[in-house]
Order: sequence, then structure tokens, then C-alpha cells
Amino acid sequence: MSNKNQGKLIYRFRTCKKAAAEYYFNMLSTENTDPDLFNNSLHVGVFFRDLDAESYPLSTPEYDRAYAELAEEIAHFNAQFFIVRHQNSYVGNGIFTHGYTLKDGSWVRTKKVRIDKLYDKGGFVSDDNMRVINHEYIDEICANKMKTYALFSGHCPQTLLVQNETEFEHFLPQITTDRKVIKPLSGEGGHGVKIGTSAELTTAQKRYPLLLQAFMDTSGGVPGTAINGIHDLRVVVLGGEIIMAFVRTPQAGRLQANVAQGGAIHFLDLGQIPDSAVAVVKRVDEQFSNYPNRLYGIDIGFTPEGAQIIELNSRIALWEQARGPEMVYFHKKLAHFLVHF
Repeated sequence: MSNKNQGKLIYRFRTCKKAAAEYYFNMLSTENTDPDLFNNSLHVGVFFRDLDAESYPLSTPEYDRAYAELAEEIAHFNAQFFIVRHQNSYVGNGIFTHGYTLKDGSWVRTKKVRIDKLYDKGGFVSDDNMRVINHEYIDEICANKMKTYALFSGHCPQTLLVQNETEFEHFLPQITTDRKVIKPLSGEGGHGVKIGTSAELTTAQKRYPLLLQAFMDTSGGVPGTAINGIHDLRVVVLGGEIIMAFVRTPQAGRLQANVAQGGAIHFLDLGQIPDSAVAVVKRVDEQFSNYPNRLYGIDIGFTPEGAQIIELNSRIALWEQARGPEMVYFHKKLAHFLVHF
């Protein structure tokens, strides 16, 4: 790069940085004119990393409705619910430069807002001046799939960490299943996951580092239920208690069952969860037992080798209550938990 072009890039970077700083300073210096935002009522927030107000979850009608329903459930406890966005909007001491709250059925932007209890769904960095779930330890174990495997290898398919193409070629023969899986170290919704034979994965585009795993054959279905074929079971744990379970099944001809990949959802009664899955859940929850305020999901597949962990997720999707009584129950349990933890 020429010195001239390099200078232009540095100038643009400094200009953007200055504009961002001025933007946040202006927001900080604007006094809140809504007295309700700093009253003595409890303020519960959920944090997302994207600054854009129209991004997830409000970008999707169902998630928009779901968080509006959660706000209404929290209001039953005389508390107020806010969506807050982006680390740079956090001033400190529980104060954000702005937030979004439900008013007359619509989301409206506030000015400064105090948050007492925060549900982190975007990698929030805390200064320990408000209560936050989950603890960073739980988030790290759930987000980093290699750390998940390191802790629970006895309940996971064979998994190898691969740093480059040379290692990939070396490790590939060590995975003996006909199909194999490559996936990023972190991520949700099945994004970046590829399933195929050794030949197919050798020619596939890859981003390192990645995980190379044995393929889990879940074609036998979920034991004790009418659900046959490829699947994954999500068990949701709140404060050490199993509060929801559902099975996801893929579209015809596909191997990934994530809802983001078009999978269908089948709710289970808690008594339908197979004992082998409950045993896996107990093993995982023991690892997190030092953190009583915890909310996470365990994805499990049933294979000829038994119940195996697919992955953990500390950022549980919130769907609208119209999906069924199980989701109504989850909303109520979550609202109670967020107010009282």
C-alpha cells in the first residue's frame, strides 16, 4: 500500500472514531426528560451487541412480539423492561445512554436509562455494578465449542482442534465415521457447519481454526417418543431446574435441524425427556453449580453410542407465546427469574 493510500485510511479511521465519540458524548449530555426511567421501580434489561435499533431481535416480527410479551410478563412484577444495545452505550454504574421500552404496544427509544438486572445476549462486559446473567464462565464454556468438549468429552463425539490445512489433512483419517463435521469454534444457528465425506470436506472452503468432529448418527430418533429420524433435543435449564425441552428435526433431505436452518420444533413434556439425556444434563449442570443464576440450553443427539452433546447455548431464543403452552410457561419462568435473581 502506498504511503498516500495508507494516509487516507488513517485519516478515515480517525474521522470515524471522532464522529463516534461525538455521537456518544451528545447522547450522554442529553438529560432524560422521562421521570419514569429513573424512578424507584426495578429495571430489567436484555443486552444485544448490535447498535442498530432495527437489528435482531426487533428485525424479526416473531422475536419482536416475543420480547413485547416478555416485557408484559415482567410488568406484572411492577418492573420495567428495556432492550439495550452495544457496549459503547454503557456509561457505567448500571447506566446506558439509551434503551428501548414498550409503550402502548410499541417499542420507543428512551434517553439515559438505569438497568438493575441484565440478561446478556451479546457479550456484555460488566463493571459489576448490576446483576448480570450469565456469569462469564458459563458464557465462555457455552460459546467455545472446544472448551465444551474439553470439559465434557465423555459425552461428546470425537472432536479435534485444527489450526490449518496441513493439520486438517493429518487429522482427517483419525475421524473414522463415514461422514464428518467441520464447524467454527463459536457461533450459533448452525452457521458455518459443514457435513460430508472426507473427499467432500477436503475440497470444501474452510476458515481456520476449526473443529473436526465425528458425525453423530441420530437417525434412530428420540427414545420413548414418536419422533423418528435425524434430530436434536434442546433441554433448557434455569437456575438448575429443567424448565423446557423440545426436539428439532431437519427439512427433508437435510442433516442440520437448527431452526435457523429451517428445522421444525416439537415440544416435549418434561417427563418425556429420556433418562439418558437427563443424566447428561445433570453432569453439565454440576459443572455450573457454583453459579446459581444460570440460564442455558444443552443440545443432545441420540446415537448408537448413547446420548451425546451437540453443543451448549447460553443465549436461548425467545419465541412468541403463540407457539404453545410450553412457551407461555417459559416466558413466565424467565420473567420471574429476571426480576428475582
